[in-house]
Amino acid sequence: MRKIFLFILTLFSVMTFAIDWNSYEWVASGNADYANKFKVAKAMGQTVVNIQNPWGDGWGIYTNFPAGDIVLTGLEEGKYKVEGAGVLLYVTSFTKKETSLKVTCGGADYEFTVYYEDGEGDVAPDPEPDPDPTPDPEALTPATFYGAAKVEISGEQVAFDWSITRNADKTLTFEISWDKDIAGVVPQICIDGAYSTMPNENKKAVFTTKETYTDGATFNGFFWIAYTGNAAKIEITGYKIGDSNTKPGTPDPDPEPEPDPDPDPDPETLTPATFYGTAQAEIDGSQVAFLWSITRNADKTLTFEIAWNSEIEGVVPQICLGGNYSEMTLEGKTAKLTTTETYEDGAELGEAFLYVAYAGGSVRIDIVGYKIGDSNTKPETPDPDPEPEDPEPEDPGDQGLNGVQNPKNKAQKVLVDGQLVIIKKGVHYTANGIEIK
Repeated sequence: MRKIFLFILTLFSVMTFAIDWNSYEWVASGNADYANKFKVAKAMGQTVVNIQNPWGDGWGIYTNFPAGDIVLTGLEEGKYKVEGAGVLLYVTSFTKKETSLKVTCGGADYEFTVYYEDGEGDVAPDPEPDPDPTPDPEALTPATFYGAAKVEISGEQVAFDWSITRNADKTLTFEISWDKDIAGVVPQICIDGAYSTMPNENKKAVFTTKETYTDGATFNGFFWIAYTGNAAKIEITGYKIGDSNTKPGTPDPDPEPEPDPDPDPDPETLTPATFYGTAQAEIDGSQVAFLWSITRNADKTLTFEIAWNSEIEGVVPQICLGGNYSEMTLEGKTAKLTTTETYEDGAELGEAFLYVAYAGGSVRIDIVGYKIGDSNTKPETPDPDPEPEDPEPEDPGDQGLNGVQNPKNKAQKVLVDGQLVIIKKGVHYTANGIEIK
């Protein structure tokens, strides 16, 4: 019996299971030459972003993992590039239909497979459909929940309409559309921390999960709209699996009464309170000064804002609260984020810091000594390289300075009779003495 068990175990360990690539979406591409060419059967915890050329040295599939210090096996050195927790897999590295890869990071292994449409070799044939499927007695009636949002993108307001449909087979279909062209748009849906790219065409993107969900369960996710230069997060709040509502724009047969045009103020509404801080950091050999703030708003949410005084290449500002990172909306040299959670005055914020990632590194700015509702006076943004003040020179007396003048607002040196002499600011020397300008 022991020999039979070992034989079965050995046989199972060498069995391979064909991947049904028809159930996977094409990796979105910023280059038309690689559109509809690659798919990825990703590992749990892995995120596939899109095909991009971030460093100008070649197009590749960009994918993220939960930790840094990445070790990749399955491709030779030079056929991929690692930066932090991300890996760029150069598209020119793939010649086979299927390439199996493994990433080791954070003490865990992530095995995944890349499919190349024009590669060599065969893949498993598509399964034959059931010629006479029996109806599922547990099939549900599809239920759709709608939402809308407006987001400022590249200086203009863009309107989004989105929906989540719990299908009859308990999968979820996500759909989002927008009313203006967005350069380099790559729509994604994030579910329980895992990102999936949504195929998009004509300002609309749709994605259906392979996983199934139980009615009544709380949904945890959001839409992530990446585009050239930044990204927008569209929250999905108040939705539970199986919920449905009326599509926005549909006339309400029983409208709610108009609200009181002059309602009494909420006695619990708070006055916003802002706490400021500053920091300096060396980035790419230059000192950069930061001014940050936390505002406890009237509705008890928190707004985090950070600004800096020098250009930072590839900057991606984030706020980390209790170990959870959230990307801040970037505009110029300022970034901002407002929480959906509320906080009570006097409570400790807990572990919190601003995390400023940039091309080639990152800066962590810890938030210490702050309690919810604290406020202080806004400081001046620190000058990372202040000019030293000119010393007040001794009065040189006459010394043959007749006609020499210094109208500037600081002391300067002038050459008089072959010698350098310090002239006070605003002083004009005359034959009759010193005239103050």
